[in-house]
Amino acid sequence: NFSHDDESFRIWDVVTGQEEDRRMDWEETMQWATPHAIQFFAVVVTCFYSYCLAHFGPEFGVQMAWSFVVCLASLFMPKLVEPIAVGAIAGMSSNNDPRVIPNAMWITFPAIVAGLLWLPMNDYDLFKGNGGRYGMVGFLATNIALLTVPEAAPK
Repeated sequence: NFSHDDESFRIWDVVTGQEEDRRMDWEETMQWATPHAIQFFAVVVTCFYSYCLAHFGPEFGVQMAWSFVVCLASLFMPKLVEPIAVGAIAGMSSNNDPRVIPNAMWITFPAIVAGLLWLPMNDYDLFKGNGGRYGMVGFLATNIALLTVPEAAPK
């Protein structure tokens, strides 16, 4: 019997070509899962933060809001700047003219979509370049939200 924080599972050993029983302790599990969970969480939270800063905070505007969020991230969390930039760009959707996201509640959907799109983009180095993939993920997340949720579409 294993303790509550251990898991037993069968893995395929690439070197020997055979299956074997393996125990994964909590630290190994967290090493595998933590980067993805933290990146997803960073995208979602900064999407909300950027949106709320642009629309409910001081008179920032969407461009200054996402720039401010990314600058803060580069100072305090340099290893998470990429997912934070993705979330901040996805959160710069407008609720003014043109009205893209009607209120802060609707930003949940593009935030989750951006987080889900970012993880494979980062893992497989898709569209790696000078920041184009950050904007592309934000653009796709917002447009998927517009196509999926009719109330969020501009009138």
